[in-house]
Amino acid sequence: MGQKRMRIHDIEVVVIEHPISIYGLSYMPQLKDYPNHVDSCSFTRWHSKEITKKSFDLVKEISKEFMTDGIMEIGVHRNDEESFTNALLHNKPDHIPYFGVDLCNKDYLNNKEKNIYTLKSDSRNQEYVREEIKKIGMNKISILFIDGDHSVNTIINDWKYTDLLSEKAIVFIHDTNGHPGPVVLLDAIDKKLFEVKKYFEYDDDFGLSTAIKK
Repeated sequence: MGQKRMRIHDIEVVVIEHPISIYGLSYMPQLKDYPNHVDSCSFTRWHSKEITKKSFDLVKEISKEFMTDGIMEIGVHRNDEESFTNALLHNKPDHIPYFGVDLCNKDYLNNKEKNIYTLKSDSRNQEYVREEIKKIGMNKISILFIDGDHSVNTIINDWKYTDLLSEKAIVFIHDTNGHPGPVVLLDAIDKKLFEVKKYFEYDDDFGLSTAIKK
């Protein structure tokens, strides 16, 4: 078990590196002085807009290449027309299933003919969520978009869905410019298995990152 110092905006934290056997992660991160930390916004410098046009356009453009298997999004249709959900659905062929998980009811998006399904659930209910994924016949996903709760424990849970990734796949992670969960998750990703890239790190933006399966 090791540890390292990291800076989340103006706060220096100590991250403990626990051994782990979760696919795609080199270690299990824990914030030493905030072991039960859930108030992720307290680490974050607020930005003028939750989803910027450049982030929206980037998701819309990059996701085109990975429209091969299912799409799973955690945190669905915030910011209405500017939502990342709309960016993902913009180029989605009807035969590719989309499955969104959110604490709020988003069933107004559901469209069986277009293979669009949503589930009102906590993403931490892994068994239930996976059962519902199977019901729509989605065995593999080529796009995973993580934008739910930003505490360390929850985002590690959401990363666990990467065991459903197909051979060619991408993971989008929002809020990587200061929320503790996304920041420490990016560092913990096994770079031998994924190519990790951060976008808009120094802009007026909450930050967007990708992890592309090698």
